[in-house]
Amino acid sequence: MFRRVRARAGRTAPGATPSLGTGSETSPGDLTGLSSILSVLDPSEVEQLGGIPGPAVVGVFIRLPSAGEPVGADQVRVNPKFVEFLHNIIARWAPDDPDLIEAARLQVDGWVYVLDGRTPTPQGRVPTEDVIGAFEVRSGAVVAGSYYASHEYKPFTERGVLKLTPFLHERFVYELTQLPTD
Repeated sequence: MFRRVRARAGRTAPGATPSLGTGSETSPGDLTGLSSILSVLDPSEVEQLGGIPGPAVVGVFIRLPSAGEPVGADQVRVNPKFVEFLHNIIARWAPDDPDLIEAARLQVDGWVYVLDGRTPTPQGRVPTEDVIGAFEVRSGAVVAGSYYASHEYKPFTERGVLKLTPFLHERFVYELTQLPTD
């Protein structure tokens, strides 16, 4: 989902279904040994990858919610390797996303924000934790190397886990397949 700055336009796009893994599917550095993880991968992608690689772990549950209890952001510890991997994917691949290309064309000059698809107000006031980053736009095109990663972005909030555009989700999974195997 992208939003042009001046025109305040936005696009909504479906995101991936989050999955909750348990057990020892991954060992993402200092998260090793924790048993309940949160990922944006669906079960078929986990099967394709042969498990959940560390950079695909959005975070770990510090405390699992009780039955019927809503999951709060304070119950999940975000994996910094996931955030770094996500920003690298966006910086590398978002300029090829048809939705970003169209948003840049309409923007002409200025900035196009990369928004988390879970945001409730893509065409209005967007919560800072839903702004993933931004690209500079000149003459209707994304400026190469201009990605700015928002340090306020949170991949998991009370509104749920990260939702990427289908294009970026495919690139995310593709890049996971390119990681070295242990």
